[in-house]
Amino acid sequence: MNQAKEPTANQLRQLYSAAAAFRRAEPWQTFYDSDLIGGVENPIDKTIGYCSVMGKSGQHFALGVFWAKRVCSALPNLWAAVKFRIRR
Repeated sequence: MNQAKEPTANQLRQLYSAAAAFRRAEPWQTFYDSDLIGGVENPIDKTIGYCSVMGKSGQHFALGVFWAKRVCSALPNLWAAVKFRIRR
């Protein structure tokens, strides 16, 4: 079983610094939740993932990462269907 390790003080500083930079960049001004950004690599197992920037509506701000290959391959079709219904 994989046991979780406590983050170091340096790792927490890096995390909060990255979160602050994300907030300052305001990518939700450009991207919609349904826009998938591909090609993000997990440095541990080399899995390729897709990101979704959330917050265009102003309710919350987040960055989601989808690692599962099945989910990633299905998401573009799902989002295309959702966008098609919204535009109709």
